Amino acid sequence: MEELFVFVDAPARGDRWTTAIRASDLIALHPELHDFGEVGSAADVAGEPWLIEAVEAGLQRYGCETFSRLYIDVLERIDAMVCEALHDSVLAMQSTLNRPGAARQLRQREQTLLDQILDDEQGVARYVAGPMLELRYQRPIARLRTLYALRGARLGRALPFGVDASQILEDAFGGEAFVIDFLGMKEQVARTVDAVSLACRNFARRDLAQLYRRLFGDVMAGLTQKISQNRRFQRFVIGGWVLPEVRRRQTLRRLGADEAAAVDILPLDPGALERGTMWRGGQRVIREDRSGLQPF
Repeated sequence: MEELFVFVDAPARGDRWTTAIRASDLIALHPELHDFGEVGSAADVAGEPWLIEAVEAGLQRYGCETFSRLYIDVLERIDAMVCEALHDSVLAMQSTLNRPGAARQLRQREQTLLDQILDDEQGVARYVAGPMLELRYQRPIARLRTLYALRGARLGRALPFGVDASQILEDAFGGEAFVIDFLGMKEQVARTVDAVSLACRNFARRDLAQLYRRLFGDVMAGLTQKISQNRRFQRFVIGGWVLPEVRRRQTLRRLGADEAAAVDILPLDPGALERGTMWRGGQRVIREDRSGLQPF
């Protein structure tokens, strides 16, 4: 029995992303693939091995061209946000210490974050439903964590194919991992500058791979679900990646069939093969004997 289609080795070797649909099901569902069949009904066409292999090859090509780019895009967005969170944490500490100009810069950063959060309806709804009345009473570091949690949720909603990405990023950026309370570390070290240095060293050693993989796994779950259930998205992938591969393989099959029809080997006597005797297009052809070079 044919197995469900699996994207493999993307973006990393050994990765496997299983869909909930078979290649033969895609063929049966999409009439644009039926014309490539050789005989029978749509169901018969969907069962033709060469066509199934061609569709699977086209889907794998889509994976190779898409998944790596998607993975890099996710990492770049998260990396940029992590760097901003660290920078804003330092700014919040400077504001608390009454460094000249720090409070004004922090207010500008908070306004920038708020503008990014409120650029879609869901962000506005989340903000109005809770943090809007709480922010003014929070300390700078707490305000930043609230804003970064909302911004993380906003980024999660913007990631393609995400399912739980919004909640994953909201939890990550709303905690202590990325928005760091440097002054809260004073009890662990002798001076504030030492606290900053310690936090930066810990931050540099922090392994973000687990967050990246969890997030990308969520995005891939959404993608495989979409390609399994969304007919319009299936047509997009079929039109851009599958059909070109099917046409290419059909052309190769036709060329192979034409060549086979033009060359009919008919031995004339027991020694004919050794002498290279054959018929091509109705004409007898005698090839030179190149001992050791002939495949037969």
